[in-house]
Amino acid sequence: MTVRKTFGGLIAFTALTATVAFVILLKAPKGVIAIIPGHWGSDPGAVCPDGLEERAVNLKVAEILAERLRGKGYQVYLLPEFSPKAQTIKPTLFLSIHADSCIEGKSGFKLVSRGERAEKLADCLRKSYYKETGLPFDPSTITSDMEEYHLFREIDSRVPAAIVEIGFLGEDRWLLEGHPEIVAKGLEEGLLCFLGGEK
Repeated sequence: MTVRKTFGGLIAFTALTATVAFVILLKAPKGVIAIIPGHWGSDPGAVCPDGLEERAVNLKVAEILAERLRGKGYQVYLLPEFSPKAQTIKPTLFLSIHADSCIEGKSGFKLVSRGERAEKLADCLRKSYYKETGLPFDPSTITSDMEEYHLFREIDSRVPAAIVEIGFLGEDRWLLEGHPEIVAKGLEEGLLCFLGGEK
């Protein structure tokens, strides 16, 4: 009788342990993503004649993107520009979201990537963002500020990182301010492509 009870208890304990381990596995994040809404916590960024601030546009897109990625099982940090946490957390990748100037007659997006598999990250973002938004990729307007973005110098050089200028606040305002969910979708699909996640 004692042997049977002990054996039965062992089976129950093993089953309980397996169940707990399975639940923990289900709740464990797929990866950690750090998103920096450009100029957030620092300055307004580009400001249009009617008062529209780049900072607000970047933050709205970043918040939607973070929510969507969390829904896919990723742990997401939203970090202010120049946050010291960027140097201490260990994310799977960094993404900094910016918008271009308020000029009319100029449309499109651009990006720069660094770290391991940087070209794959750039390729995934280019293709997915264009597919979702219809905005053209315009490398001719990439600036030295993007090429030498401060984050690239502050984090581990092996960590994949990208800065994306999601469009122009002038010509592309209809999209950036009017449909931030589409902008966020384009970025999300690019990140999932890079991370190998489901769409």
